[in-house]
Order: sequence, then C-alpha cells, then structure tokens
Amino acid sequence: MNIFLKNNQEISIYKNFIEDNFNTINTFEIMDTDNNKNKRWLSINPKETDKFKALEKLCLTLNIKIDEVIFFGDGANDLPVISKVGLGVAMGNALKEVKEQAKEITLSKDEDGIASFLERI
Repeated sequence: MNIFLKNNQEISIYKNFIEDNFNTINTFEIMDTDNNKNKRWLSINPKETDKFKALEKLCLTLNIKIDEVIFFGDGANDLPVISKVGLGVAMGNALKEVKEQAKEITLSKDEDGIASFLERI
C-alpha cells in the first residue's frame, strides 16, 4: 500500500510511528527517482511479504531458478531483490543504494532502459 502525505516531515513522523507500533509491517520511503526527487511517499507491506518472496513463489510455480531471473529496479522496495537474482539491473534513474547492489546499470525508464538492455544482451 502506498501512503501519500503532505510533506517529508509527515512522512518521517508516520514512518517512525508505523515502525514503532507495528512490528509486522515493513515501511519503505519511496521517492520519484526520475524527475522530482522531492516527491516522496511511504510504501508499506506485511513483513512476510516483499518483492523477493513473491518472485520466489512465482519462480517455483513456473519451475524457474532464481539465478535465471533478470530483475530491473530503481527504488528502495527493490533492494530485497536486486542482489539475489541471477542478474539485478538498476535503472539509470535508480537510487544510489540500488545501483550499488545491482550487477549492471541501464538507461532510465524514460530512456527505455529495459528495452535497451534486453536488446543489448
């Protein structure tokens, strides 16, 4: 679930409130990584659920090994996945932390980074 608030101070207050009072929920502060680094919001999900766990389940269903997966990411909620798949690729507009964990970096989403990367490989 995404929670959009009025300003960064409210985001910080609510993020801390959720983390202090709900030990079964993950909170991620998300920001627009393309054109407005000031636009931020909270993304929350149950602790037992994240993108990696969902991807693991999908791979199991499709009989695909996790090291056969290419994953593209740009935000904080992609961190649980990008370093654990076969090929984690950060978008050009990704957060610094995502780029540091990725094996490769492609162009931004506005520059068709996924298509460009797939054509190249």
